[in-house]
Amino acid sequence: MPELASLKQQITRQVNIRLLEQKNHLSPPPRYLVQGKLVRMVGLTLEAIGVQAPIGSICQVETANGDTIETEVVGFAGEKLYLMPTAEVHGLIPNAKVIPLGQRFH
Repeated sequence: MPELASLKQQITRQVNIRLLEQKNHLSPPPRYLVQGKLVRMVGLTLEAIGVQAPIGSICQVETANGDTIETEVVGFAGEKLYLMPTAEVHGLIPNAKVIPLGQRFH
């Protein structure tokens, strides 16, 4: 029986070595970008769907020419987020990408 235990240990070591070798060849998993879309703008209030973010957090909204506008989450209702731009607004279009960036640091 000691020979069987020794054989099991040897096989286990070989398997662990091969697993570590393979691990070094793995690529990191892809990062997925969560994004929603702009569905409505009334005055300065923007409505977005398909994205979740807490009140006070920051989102970027892509403009027609590819620039972005920073917005702050000021409300929500059902699946909609209400955003308020933090700067002047130009070039927004329906279905523009809305990307949550996280909490604002105070």
